[in-house]
Amino acid sequence: KCRPCRATASSTSGSRRGAKATASILMTRSLNKLRYYFDCLDEKKQEAIGLTELEDPLIALGLVDNRDEVQEIVNDVDADGTGKIEFDEFLEIIKNGNSTTKGG
Repeated sequence: KCRPCRATASSTSGSRRGAKATASILMTRSLNKLRYYFDCLDEKKQEAIGLTELEDPLIALGLVDNRDEVQEIVNDVDADGTGKIEFDEFLEIIKNGNSTTKGG
């Protein structure tokens, strides 16, 4: 038989803080990994990537089928209109996944 939970309100809130800290650590690790991937694509170290750098990875991941679809993504997330994708715009692509690509 299971023992009844004897957790108090203070220990419950403590575990919530622990969960938030864990989530924060995971978020930081995820962002660090994404930053690493972005930097790998940014071979010229311009803090931005273009259509050419995005094409192969997005096709390989199955998110798009061709260069035109990559261009659509760039157009959709390129908030500053530079024709290049900065890291925050790259995060939008990752966050939106297939909703940005292949019609939803």
